Amino acid sequence: DLAPASPKPITISARATPTRATISLDGKPMENPFELQRQAGAGAVELVIAAPGFQTQRFQVPLDRGGNWTVALLPERRAGTKVVPAKKPGRKQFLENPYK
Repeated sequence: DLAPASPKPITISARATPTRATISLDGKPMENPFELQRQAGAGAVELVIAAPGFQTQRFQVPLDRGGNWTVALLPERRAGTKVVPAKKPGRKQFLENPYK
């Protein structure tokens, strides 16, 4: 008598920063952080992590193996803003003798 093997359990978990980020799994709101145990299956579900002022991140979670996500959201770049690198001190500043 060959009974079909029962599906193995999988774990899906996620943690996001900033801590006010919202997490949803296939459209269902989850806690931040969360950990979910379920039976393995076919297909995938969508993991969405979002926060106001930050770039939303989307992931496909395979239901045959689950997974663990730790995500630090990046700030949104606003139209018309540019990133200005920090100024490095000039060579002269390093060579000056403060005891002159």
